[in-house]
Amino acid sequence: MKNWVCFILLLLFVFSFGCPEEKKETNNNLVDLNSASVQHGPPEEFEYLDYTNYNVFEMEKNIHSLINDERTKLGLNTLEFDEHLALIARKHSKDMADKNYFSHFDLPGNDFSYRYEQSNYDCKIVVGNLIHLGAENLFKYNIAKLVYTSGGVAEYNSQAELEVAAVEGWMNSPGHRENIEKEFWLKEGIGVYIDEEGDVLVTENFC
Repeated sequence: MKNWVCFILLLLFVFSFGCPEEKKETNNNLVDLNSASVQHGPPEEFEYLDYTNYNVFEMEKNIHSLINDERTKLGLNTLEFDEHLALIARKHSKDMADKNYFSHFDLPGNDFSYRYEQSNYDCKIVVGNLIHLGAENLFKYNIAKLVYTSGGVAEYNSQAELEVAAVEGWMNSPGHRENIEKEFWLKEGIGVYIDEEGDVLVTENFC
């Protein structure tokens, strides 16, 4: 009888304090200005990332249009979409994705002016006593909007949401906004690349 009493007391002790909760890793995506929300779950059914819903060339043109909308609000000239600049921008976005970095400087330490030169793109805008050789804006986000601690994706950003996020991110950043609002730019190129992790890298080059 005494042994049964001890056994029952032992069970009460275990259930009172519980068992250690299983530790789950959160899928935190590295982003430039925002991160995906994390929710516990998952539910019985949820969506996975779908790369087929994104047309990067459409994204480039739509981001360009949104940039011109911002300039128009200020009474500035609209920028021409320059395919040569867009190619330079696309290459930088892809290079950052392939080599896992996020910077105006590539891994050897070269900035946008080197990339212009390597692509035989000549940009020289004279304003007073100054010669402007171009500029560059970068943005990084992820197509995942809502993920679960299990790694499942419940919701992802639409193409339009990603386009707006890039421009809003730049407009909310003083340095990026200054580049967008410079009155002497005539052209720009936008380069979008989406990697296997769903990271969206956007490069904007000016001239």
